[in-house]
Amino acid sequence: MANFDSSSLPTPRVRTFAMRFATAPLGWAPIALFALAYLLGAELGRRLSFPAMGFSIFWPPAAIYLAALVIRPRRDWLVLALAGVLPATLVFYALREQSLVLAAAVFLANTASALFGAELLLRSGRLTDLFRSARTCVRTFGLLLATTVPGALVGSAALTAFGHPSSFGRAAAVWWASGTLGLFVLVPPIVVAREEREPLTRSQLIEAGLACASLLAVATLIFWREPGLRTLERFPYWVLPFLVWIAIRFGRRGTGLAAFLLAVVATYGTTRGWGPFAVVARESSRALVLQSYLIIFTTAAVAMAASVRSRESTAVALESERARLQAALAEIRTLRGMIPICSRCRKLQSDTGTWQVLEKYLSEHTDAQLSHGLCPDCSQELFPELEHDASA
Repeated sequence: MANFDSSSLPTPRVRTFAMRFATAPLGWAPIALFALAYLLGAELGRRLSFPAMGFSIFWPPAAIYLAALVIRPRRDWLVLALAGVLPATLVFYALREQSLVLAAAVFLANTASALFGAELLLRSGRLTDLFRSARTCVRTFGLLLATTVPGALVGSAALTAFGHPSSFGRAAAVWWASGTLGLFVLVPPIVVAREEREPLTRSQLIEAGLACASLLAVATLIFWREPGLRTLERFPYWVLPFLVWIAIRFGRRGTGLAAFLLAVVATYGTTRGWGPFAVVARESSRALVLQSYLIIFTTAAVAMAASVRSRESTAVALESERARLQAALAEIRTLRGMIPICSRCRKLQSDTGTWQVLEKYLSEHTDAQLSHGLCPDCSQELFPELEHDASA
């Protein structure tokens, strides 16, 4: 069989689920998928929590809810809340035989945060610019820090009213951090997934798998071991080189996936009493330390990925502009400097020292095309009878 070069074919563009969700009419199928994603995210958050605390350390539904509001028009927000989030929240609490009144309060808290965050992000500029560069990443992350404040206040008040053992302030801090961590980890890849992308080549897929596997291996060695004085446990920042690798090579989507994997591994281990943060006595303090660690690392990795993408885009734009200017310069030929001209016959002296008539000199040194004719003075001098006939 003859060798086949696939590079000669046009590269297909990939339409992600986020792109289809953003552009498709909001029927029952998209709403059901959104509710299912919210419910699965809530179940994942429940499993990544301390049993005695009553709420999650890492809350993915916060990002799913906010991203859905941001990528859909405002006229769909009420439908997403009442037909998507509310049923998912009621089912989540009903399956655990918990109070539906508490479920309604949690729904109001999460909706308040999502609406507040969506307005902040949409008023800050275009959606495609939220994670375009390191500067916009820092600004967007600053907005995300404020997004979960309304929900943390309402939700913590509801938990306190229902007899939660933590104080209002500590519960609000952990609630805020859990939602913020979910936003930092999942909002960037969901938002940038709306953009069309080139599929990865086979070698890139192998490298991506190797990078993620290395990150998982190191994170597992750090966070899934009994607390002690082992080298990896004392230095939880050993995951940073792998995050940098993924950020540089695979951009914001790859960084989002890596941050999600790290958050799951680190949170699962810490809630089981493993890893470097298990030495913190109080569970709420342990949760805040872990959340701060993950938020800082995620922010740095996403900002680096955005900076690399911005630099690559700038390089491509500069190269395109340089090619355009070179093409334009190749079409421009100009005469510069002092050109000797004979005062009698009007011949011009070329660079080689030869004297040439004006027409030949211009045709050799410019792109101008000359056509011959007579000016009115010469026409009257050479053909006076024509001028006489015209006047008659």
